[in-house]
Amino acid sequence: MRISFTGDILCYASQIALMKKSRSQYDFSRIFDKVVPYLRNSEYLCGSLETPIADASYTDKDSSINFNTPVEFLQALYDAGFKMMTTANNHCLDRGIKGLRNTIQALEYYKLEHVGTYLSKEDSDSCFIKDFNGFKVSFLSFTYGTNSRVNRNYLSENESYMVDLLRRQDRFVPVRRSLLRKALRRIIRKKKVKKGALQDSVSASEIVNTVNERYIERFKWKIQKAKANSDVVILCMHSGGQFNFNLGVGEYTKYIVDMALENGVDIVIGNHTHCVMPAERQDGKFISYALGNFSFVPGEGYYVENVYADYSILLHLDFNVSTKSLEQITFSVLKSVVGEDGVSQVYNVYDLYKEERNSAVKQELALDVKAVIDKFKCSSITSAMPVLKEYRF
Repeated sequence: MRISFTGDILCYASQIALMKKSRSQYDFSRIFDKVVPYLRNSEYLCGSLETPIADASYTDKDSSINFNTPVEFLQALYDAGFKMMTTANNHCLDRGIKGLRNTIQALEYYKLEHVGTYLSKEDSDSCFIKDFNGFKVSFLSFTYGTNSRVNRNYLSENESYMVDLLRRQDRFVPVRRSLLRKALRRIIRKKKVKKGALQDSVSASEIVNTVNERYIERFKWKIQKAKANSDVVILCMHSGGQFNFNLGVGEYTKYIVDMALENGVDIVIGNHTHCVMPAERQDGKFISYALGNFSFVPGEGYYVENVYADYSILLHLDFNVSTKSLEQITFSVLKSVVGEDGVSQVYNVYDLYKEERNSAVKQELALDVKAVIDKFKCSSITSAMPVLKEYRF
C-alpha cells in the first residue's frame, strides 16, 4: 500500500481573490487540476496545511504573513485526493485560538483527517493511528513555533495542549523608539529590504535551554506511546530554515531528527523551508528534511530566488502490509506555474516537459529537475537526467 506526502500547502491573498466565484463563494479546484492524476495514485495522501481555515471575520490584513483561507480550499484538497492534513506549523495560530478551532472543525466537516492541533487535552494526549488492514501507522505532527512574535497569539498553561510544540513559543520583544527610528533610517537608505536564506528557524542555543525541557519530554513521551501501539511511526516535522537550499540543514533541526529517531520514529517527513532539502536512509529509517512548496505563488510574499522554490517533491512510500515493512520509495518532481490569468497551478514537471515545444525552455526544465533531484538525493550526477513521471529514491 502507498502512503504519500506533499510539501507545504499555502494560498496567498492573490489566489483567493482569483478563485472567488461570487460574493461569498470560491472554487480552488483549478490550482490542483493538472496534478490530480498523480495525487490520486495513492491510498493515503498527506499534506502540510500551512494556513488557518478561519471564518470571514478573520480576514483582516494586519500582516502579509498572517494567513487565512476560505473553507472551500479544503473541498478542493479533498477532491484532489488528500486524506489527511498535518496542522502543527508556524502559521497555525495566525488567527488565534478561535481560528485554530475553526480550522479543525472545517477539516472535520470536509472529512479530512488531521493531526498536530487539538480541541481537547484528551485528543492531544492520544496518538493518531491509522489501521491499514492490520498494518498500524502512527502519524505525529510537531512544530518549532507558531510565529508568536508576529501574531502575538500565546497559549496559556491551560491551552498548551492545543499545539504539539517542540519548544516554548517565542515572545514579542518591544523595540525602543530610538532603535526603531535607526532601523527605519537604515531601511530608507538601502531603499530596498533584502530577503535572504536562513539556515535554521531556531538558534542552536535553544537545544540546551532548560525552558524547553518539558516540551522535549512530552515529544519523547508521545513518540514512545505511538511506538508501543503501532508498527510504523511517522513524524511530520515543521522545522528548518527558510529558502536554505544552498546552506544545508541547521543544527537545531538535526537535533530534533536525531532525538526522534533515538526514541522510536521510523520515518521523518519535514517541511517549512519553502525549498526542497536532502533526504537520506539511516540504519533502516528514512528522513526527508523538506519537500518544498506544494501549493504557493512563485515570487509573492517572502520569496528568495535561485533556490528552486517553485519546485517540490511528491513523495511515495510503498509498504508491504503483510511484512509491515517499507519496500520502496519513489517520488515525482512538481512545479507551481503562474498562468497568464495569474492563477498558480501545480504540475508534474514531466507534463510540462512533454508539452513544451521550445527547446531552450525544455533544457532549462531538465536542468532544474536535475538540481532538485541532486539536492533531494544528496547526489551530484554529472550526466544528463531524463525527465520522468516518477523516480526511485
